[in-house]
Amino acid sequence: MKVLAIIEANVMEDEQVFEYFRGVKSAVENDIGIYFRGEAEFKGWGSFAVPELVFSYCDFLGALYTGYLEQGNLTRRALEFIKKFFTKVNQKYDEYAEIMYDMYRHGTVHAFEPKTYKIGGKKVSWLVGKGTSEHLAFRATTAEEKARGFIADYMLCLDVKQLYLDLKSSFDLFIKELESEPTLITQSSRIISKFHESEPKKNIKTFLKNKIKRI
Repeated sequence: MKVLAIIEANVMEDEQVFEYFRGVKSAVENDIGIYFRGEAEFKGWGSFAVPELVFSYCDFLGALYTGYLEQGNLTRRALEFIKKFFTKVNQKYDEYAEIMYDMYRHGTVHAFEPKTYKIGGKKVSWLVGKGTSEHLAFRATTAEEKARGFIADYMLCLDVKQLYLDLKSSFDLFIKELESEPTLITQSSRIISKFHESEPKKNIKTFLKNKIKRI
């Protein structure tokens, strides 16, 4: 953990920080948990929004935990959060954190679907499930899967429900650490306040100034 020196903004009181996190936890339920209510049958492609959202929360919580705000450290802070807290829930995250984040976060955000890699003459791709036992399993594609049109030779499997549950458990572990680390509470407070006072780009700043003048 890096304790970050940030110019004083409107720093939140400790209880305000915990109240804010109660709001974030409710957002996890409303953003992701709602997808699993009713346990609709899984058909075809999709569920890509679940890893997108889970890893967005990891990015945010990673900023609070590490103190990294620089543009070049966005992936780093998410990975540090995953390796610190998710690994306590399932040790496999320590081994697969980087490829999982690159495949299932960067792929879905920038190219619709998780990434497929070409390694020599072989392809390594993704397999999304819900309520399966194949969470963070790296395996060869079966003959049956290839007959159904799977193009990859190997797959990193991700169970989206388990990923969501692991985020919730990791969030709880982060809150416990927050309760025992006053410096982490202060750092989180300052970063949240900084996020609430973002400096807009020049064109957006001009646009907003003009809109405000007209009100």
